[in-house]
Amino acid sequence: MARHPYPMTHVRLRTPLLLGQVHAALEEAAKPQEAPPADDTTDAPAAKRGGGAGGGLLNLKGVVAGLLPYGPGIAEHVVRTAGLDPNRQPGRQPLGADEVAALFGGVQQLEGWFRGLEEGAPAGYIGQQERPPQQGGGEDGAEPAPAAGPGGDEGPGARQASGGGGAAAAGGEGGGGAEGDGEGDGAPVVYEDFNPLRLAQCAGESVLEFPSFDDALDEFYSKIEGQRVDVAKADAEKAAVGKLERVKQDQGARVAALESEASEAELRATLIEYNLGEVDAAIDAVNAAVASGMDWRELDAMIREERRAGNPVAGLIHSLQLDSNRVTLLLQNNLDEEDDSEEAQTRPATKVPVDLSLSAYANARQHHESRKRQLQKRDKTLAANEAAFKAAEKKAAAQLANLRNNASTAQVVRKAAWYERFHWFVSSENYLVISGRDAQQNEMIVKRYFRKGDAYVHAELHGASSTVVRNNDPSKPLPPLTLQQAGCACVCRSRAWDQKVVTSAYWVHHHQVSKAAPTGEYLPTGSFMIRGKKNYLPPQPLVFGFGFMFKSRGSPFSPRRTPPAFYPQVA
Repeated sequence: MARHPYPMTHVRLRTPLLLGQVHAALEEAAKPQEAPPADDTTDAPAAKRGGGAGGGLLNLKGVVAGLLPYGPGIAEHVVRTAGLDPNRQPGRQPLGADEVAALFGGVQQLEGWFRGLEEGAPAGYIGQQERPPQQGGGEDGAEPAPAAGPGGDEGPGARQASGGGGAAAAGGEGGGGAEGDGEGDGAPVVYEDFNPLRLAQCAGESVLEFPSFDDALDEFYSKIEGQRVDVAKADAEKAAVGKLERVKQDQGARVAALESEASEAELRATLIEYNLGEVDAAIDAVNAAVASGMDWRELDAMIREERRAGNPVAGLIHSLQLDSNRVTLLLQNNLDEEDDSEEAQTRPATKVPVDLSLSAYANARQHHESRKRQLQKRDKTLAANEAAFKAAEKKAAAQLANLRNNASTAQVVRKAAWYERFHWFVSSENYLVISGRDAQQNEMIVKRYFRKGDAYVHAELHGASSTVVRNNDPSKPLPPLTLQQAGCACVCRSRAWDQKVVTSAYWVHHHQVSKAAPTGEYLPTGSFMIRGKKNYLPPQPLVFGFGFMFKSRGSPFSPRRTPPAFYPQVA
């Protein structure tokens, strides 16, 4: 039963739609709608709802949505059932008499489906979608068999859910009575939404069909959480594998770059060795011009003029970098046998930087040394990459193993007991002991959970909380061992723990604890007045222990073990 009654005064009775109303709505839709002003702050998507892209004219979907109070999804279903285009604008393409009759027939089919609900519950449909295959997976989907909807319309699938939705992956599990689910091959699918009606706009999509809408809801919500876990697990596996592949590609790119630099250095050295005389001539010519005191710009201009005049030495010089004492030469391989071919003659020259302070042989040796350094870097990079790749592969394997070992179904969350909000433990004699975490909880424990027959344990130390030992049988006194353990817990949670002070706690009966302060005094939150004799406990060592709480299968207690005294009282 709901907490608040349903407002029956707001209920609207379903009234049948008349043919005259359809004609009137189509005539109204043929009139151009007034465009909103330029400074109108109306939501743009809301302004387009039901309208087309043609100057404010309503389309058929918008016309039917204005006539039926069932939403745009049902309106589109009615239009498609009539064999019409939902985006058609009556203002530009008026409907003929036969088309108007077909549209009204679609509305009547929907009304007939609603009348059938009075006789029995509707069937249920879950729209689903096949997920892309995982690593090495195939994608084989069976065509779902179309089934007749209300009024004879066909269309498997129900994307426009009236009750709810949400994408979730299903590992090939279907509900009882499912037809055309496309899961015979074990391909993973995605639960998208549920609906009591097959919408015509979803024709051709995969769907699960159930005898009743309640069965569809049970199937959807019983598996939605587990399916979401499957989706998250698949995404995590894909991310782990993708990260490993990115590491591998990055390492391969680094090695390829070093090998490319080594190959270029070897090519430059080889070209210098093939053109020793030309290289020395170019170096000597530039050094002589620089030694004569020629301006660098004049030297560059002179080289361009000599190149145009056909000077072979000037033709080798591509550019000058005199600030770094280097020059770039254009060199070719003129010693191989195939150099007489037309291809060799048209082959572009290679730019080779040379040092003006070194000879041709020295420059070739310098490029060979550069190649050697790049190869050494490549070897070191390969060794480092192998170690890094093994570490990344190990980490990815651990992540995948962790993901695959985790349960793929939703785990039922254990309902916490009322005493778990406090500090609590069960004594050696099966008595529940609770103590507050702060002043507000101290107040709550005494006012709400401190009963006749219980014991109030406290210590005259700063930080000591109000501790209550619950006694389920007030006719029997609390055993001394339980009181000592409660006193030890009270002292350990006080300042005595930090200061390593061994002291005693005390306990009193229920009638000795009061919130009434003496005249003229005030008791703050969490403080209480103790009247009468305090029963001091023996000094206890500052020893604390921790336990793990777990849920066992079946009964939480074995037949040979007596349940705790507080257990039957826990709701």
